[in-house]
Amino acid sequence: MRELIFFVMENQADGVVSSLSDIAKSGLIGFLLSSIVLFLFLRDIRLTLIVSLAVPFSLLMTLAAMYFLDVSINLLSMMGLMLAIGMLVDNAVVISESIFGYRQKMPNQPYEAALLGVKDVGIPVVAGTITTAIVFFT
Repeated sequence: MRELIFFVMENQADGVVSSLSDIAKSGLIGFLLSSIVLFLFLRDIRLTLIVSLAVPFSLLMTLAAMYFLDVSINLLSMMGLMLAIGMLVDNAVVISESIFGYRQKMPNQPYEAALLGVKDVGIPVVAGTITTAIVFFT
């Protein structure tokens, strides 16, 4: 019986794992810094928490969808997730600020203020997100 001997010519696994770890650390630092900056500019802890908690929730939903669609997590998908998180925070701030403005005008009608706030900026936010997504689909 013959014995097979394998020689590893090139192993990229360590580099990929290291890069993914660096991206995850950068994402966590970015999340913390963006939460601090949001609080400094918005001066409202509830609004900051809402925007900040949207990030991990949407990230978990995206990772679950990637798992069920059998999409691998690699450097490209991680960078795409980081880009999407930035867009999510931007969109959440714009919509939250619009709702906050209407809440100040009509303090006793929070539901109507939320509807009007989203109605004001909903289409521009969706259009801006779609134009960025189109770049990646082409």
